[in-house]
Amino acid sequence: MSEVEQLSQQDMQSLQMYLEEYGQQSEMLAGQLGLIEQRKFESLSSIEALEALGAGDEPVLLPIGGGVSVRAKITDSENMLVNVGADVLIAKNREETISYLRDRITEMDAVAGKVSESLSQVQARIEEINRRFRAAGSQINPGLQ
Repeated sequence: MSEVEQLSQQDMQSLQMYLEEYGQQSEMLAGQLGLIEQRKFESLSSIEALEALGAGDEPVLLPIGGGVSVRAKITDSENMLVNVGADVLIAKNREETISYLRDRITEMDAVAGKVSESLSQVQARIEEINRRFRAAGSQINPGLQ
């Protein structure tokens, strides 16, 4: 199309529909990035806690849900139960658990990169549609630009 685009009412409605769809995709992708960052933070916190875990003499705060924690003593600081998905727990020692968490962080970083790339593409499409709306609007009312 030329610099000043000729858009029919049907074209405008289609663009508006695409704009709404891309807006929803953008929100969904941003939400996914937020979840990935939250899980990454949890994994980093777990690594930090595992590295600092003592022999069991000092009580630790154990979250039990609903914002409530209890003081507890760790009786075995070398063996962990790791949820690997679908509520399946696997026994791992401390070093294996830390390695598993680091691998998950690496995977999350890769997924976050792909999601971020998709988000950038969606945002570019949104900007292109907005540019087309502005161009069509300036054709109707030159004072809008």
